[in-house]
Amino acid sequence: MRMTKLELVALSTCLVAVALGCGSSTSGSPVESSPCPACPPPTEAATDLAPQPDEDFSVDEPPRALVDAGECDTSWLPPGLATDVRDDEARELLELVQSWVEGRYGPAIDHERGIAFAKSEDDLGADPPYPSFVLRDASRACGRNAVWLREHARSLLETHASPEFGGGVQCSENVCCYDALGEYDSGGTLVFARAGEEGGRWTLRAVAVLANNGTLGNEWVDGERAWVTAALARNARGRCAGEPSVVW
Repeated sequence: MRMTKLELVALSTCLVAVALGCGSSTSGSPVESSPCPACPPPTEAATDLAPQPDEDFSVDEPPRALVDAGECDTSWLPPGLATDVRDDEARELLELVQSWVEGRYGPAIDHERGIAFAKSEDDLGADPPYPSFVLRDASRACGRNAVWLREHARSLLETHASPEFGGGVQCSENVCCYDALGEYDSGGTLVFARAGEEGGRWTLRAVAVLANNGTLGNEWVDGERAWVTAALARNARGRCAGEPSVVW
């Protein structure tokens, strides 16, 4: 007769108990048998040895970055940067920015055109003098500078799209934007453009950063915005000297 694994375990336990003299007197006279602690009933053994439910080691998926279709104020951008796109193109760009924020594939760079960049003076909440990197700045980023600017723009998007900070990135047509997260932070606007013919790769065309966090006077904000607009218009024109016409 074949025995189950549980029956074999119970039998082995009982045999050990018998060998140790469990259930009999030390004098050898018969005594009324009593339950042996080392040999529990089979039902108890089966209960003790029954497989237990697996522990749940699953980990909740972290919340995704907050990148959604929405509205961006493009009225202050220079003519020609903000353009209308088809609905399917807008969805494609939204998915691209979502992927980019999550550290996967992102926009390319049109190295002949470069990336137009302009930022207002940062709001530091401190008395001057300020270090140069927080002052107004503008350029057409070419070559390696364009690669660095693209990564800097991605880091700004990642911060402002993080659910941890409760911000969010909005994309409308070919423009994505984000608001300041609070005092001493700045909002930003990114402009994208198709490279070459219809259906070409999305490229990062322009990056603008403007301090407007609700704590600054309207006159100051309007003046900085006007300066950023003029700087973007200037740097969006022309070409990068010596750079080939490649999208990468």
